Amino acid sequence: MFEKKEKQNKMMKKMFKILKVTKKGQKYIVDYHVCDENGKLQDSEETQNITCIEDQIIEYRIFKDKIYQENEFEQIIKFGSLSKWLSKSMHFISYKMRTEKELRTYMKDSELTEEQVNSIIQKLYEYHFLDDDKYASYFISNAVSQGKGSKYIRYTLVEKGITNDLIDKYLEEWDEEYQYTIIFEKMQKAIDRLNETVQENLVAIRVVKAYVRENHERAKVREANDNFT
Repeated sequence: MFEKKEKQNKMMKKMFKILKVTKKGQKYIVDYHVCDENGKLQDSEETQNITCIEDQIIEYRIFKDKIYQENEFEQIIKFGSLSKWLSKSMHFISYKMRTEKELRTYMKDSELTEEQVNSIIQKLYEYHFLDDDKYASYFISNAVSQGKGSKYIRYTLVEKGITNDLIDKYLEEWDEEYQYTIIFEKMQKAIDRLNETVQENLVAIRVVKAYVRENHERAKVREANDNFT
């Protein structure tokens, strides 16, 4: 009796059969269908597809007519989700440097579990796409050169998830005297631009006055000339 029940459960086990693998650019569209262990398709199920990358195809040896058990196929789908978000994260970082906190926020509303997010973050560190230490160094250097103060720098970096230890480490390389020098130079340039604008306006006013005076003087000459004749 027990053996018969076990045999029935085995026959009811869900399997997945690969129907077609189509390459599209750098990715692969894999059509599959639920089947029994003999490969017979289940009429109650519809044909579905997943998008895979080449590493996925090679890792799980995905090809037409291959049959996978349910737990194996779940691993394929899990691998695909990780690959998709790893690719999206690398694309997200390619526009500008990001912090770990920014990446976690970016993936917050995804279908990924916390374990999967941690796995992607680890990969990004390994591939040197993510580096909070370098981010802090670059941000502080750039901010100081633009005349930003230490309070602004600290507040902004803390919001981005950078630790105070890292912030202190790179702020110490830019002492307060140098920061004030940068700010003074920036203010001096702004004052110089303002002075140039004022001078241009004064010249314009003088030109207008001269033009008005010239017309006035001509009118006086014409009047004197009329009186003389």
